[in-house]
Amino acid sequence: MKPERLDVTSEELEALLEGVRGPLGEVSYQKLQAAIHTLSYVTELLETREAAKLHNELAGQGLAVAGLFHSTC
Repeated sequence: MKPERLDVTSEELEALLEGVRGPLGEVSYQKLQAAIHTLSYVTELLETREAAKLHNELAGQGLAVAGLFHSTC
């Protein structure tokens, strides 16, 4: 079963995490913080990849397209 999608920013996740920092303890806090940072990074990579894919598809159809892409694309 596919989980329901919930849009949340990394800032919101960081704020939630900060709110439970004390009860979690420092080690657990750092692990969850690393997971949030990793999720943000992977999300950014996927969004960049999707943008590059769409640009290439449109250009391949002969449409005039412009784009500003990071050097890793």
